[in-house]
Amino acid sequence: MLGKNRIKHISNLSKLIKLDVLDLHSNTIAKVEQLDALSELRVLNLAGNKLTELDGLSGLQSLTELNVRRNYIDKIGSLQQVQSLQRLFLSNNKIHSLDAIDCFFHLRHLMELSLDGNPIALKDPTAYRRFAVDRLKTLRHLDLKKITDAESRAVAVHSQRMNAQKRAAERHELVDIERKKLEADHCAASTNASRLLAAQRLQ
Repeated sequence: MLGKNRIKHISNLSKLIKLDVLDLHSNTIAKVEQLDALSELRVLNLAGNKLTELDGLSGLQSLTELNVRRNYIDKIGSLQQVQSLQRLFLSNNKIHSLDAIDCFFHLRHLMELSLDGNPIALKDPTAYRRFAVDRLKTLRHLDLKKITDAESRAVAVHSQRMNAQKRAAERHELVDIERKKLEADHCAASTNASRLLAAQRLQ
């Protein structure tokens, strides 16, 4: 356990290839680095540091739990290589965009996710939860609250309805564009006809 030690940089861990739990909470670490050799690491705790970006995890192929609560993270890097991840705790960071949730889409084993205390969860909690449940099909708990079968079904119905409305709006927009084009063509044809008639009268 290396928590609460005022550590600024992650270093001197490359030889600990059998390490399975690493606790670095409550330090002053600003960047995740030099962890590539820890291929057997299962649990990583970096809560309460100074991270602004979630990155540098590509070598952690065995990682199942990541705790980065209470940082300053506003950007999610690539997590596609951390395919074993099951629990991800990101509460109380600086994540503003729902697009960040799509960064977790490829985590096929992700069962528990915490994003409470982030701007995306505070601005519109209902829309945020609905979006996360809809996009991340493997989730079983979101912000420490169980995702029930009833909630999953309700979210699926809402998503289908919204998609249908979106498609209808797109069709209406296309029809409107075509109508305006036809009107413009008709107007141009009428103008040309009027000019031709006027020219004939002058002859």
